[in-house]
Order: sequence, then structure tokens, then C-alpha cells
Amino acid sequence: MSDAIILLTGDFREQSKTISNDSIDLIFTDPPYAAECIPVYDDLAVTANNALREGGSLVTYVGHYAIPKVIEVMEGAGLTYWWPIAVVLSGSFAKHYPKQVTIKWKPLLWFVKGDKLITADFLSDLIKSDTPSKVLYEWEQSTVEAEHII
Repeated sequence: MSDAIILLTGDFREQSKTISNDSIDLIFTDPPYAAECIPVYDDLAVTANNALREGGSLVTYVGHYAIPKVIEVMEGAGLTYWWPIAVVLSGSFAKHYPKQVTIKWKPLLWFVKGDKLITADFLSDLIKSDTPSKVLYEWEQSTVEAEHII
């Protein structure tokens, strides 16, 4: 197993064509949260199940409302739901008007290919995030979460 780290950016459906099956340890991703984008998780589940090594992880941001559906999709593709990770937000907070909720944390869902994790290290399920600059992109996330997971 190589210690090389390769960072792929862009649409995973295109980028994944360059990845051999059963060859990677981690997918960390942030699909769009809108309800009409839920089908993206179907493609992500298939891609992850193909690309991840046994014991590899998929960690994905997900809108609160979509948690049950995303878990269902990932498990349906053969991935194991491992654990939720709470990202505590800083700065101004969004409001979800249909449910009358002020959003002060966001979920990361952790899935594993198979039933054993590659690493023996522990991972905290609480991340205190920083406010992202939004200079590079309007949906830019803080780097704190990626640093924690990777």
C-alpha cells in the first residue's frame, strides 16, 4: 500500500473514471444539499463501493433533512453506516424555516466498505469548525473538517 496522497477535485462522476476499483482509503466529499440533488448520492454510493478498499471510508456532508434517505441509499449500495459526525458551526447561522430551526451544526455521515475499519486510530465525532472565507467559492467549507477527517 502506498503512502501517496492524491487529491481529486471536480465532479466525482468524471474524476472517478480515473480510479481503479478497490484502490482508495478515503472519499471526503460535499455534494449539494438541495432536495433535487439527492440522486447524486446514488451515484456517490456506487462510486464509493467500487473505488474504496475493504475497510475504506466515505465521509460526506449531508443536509439534516436528507440523513435518513442518504443512509438508505448508501446501505443499499453495500456500504456500512458507521457513525455521524457533528460539525459545530461558527459565525452567522442559517435558518430552516419549514421546521423553525436555527442551524448551529451540520452533519457529516461516515460510511465504511465492509464491516471493519482500515485504521485503528480513534476519530472524534465532534468538530468545532471555523467560518469559511467564501473567497474561492460561495459554498466553500472550512478546512477544519477535512483536516480532522484526513
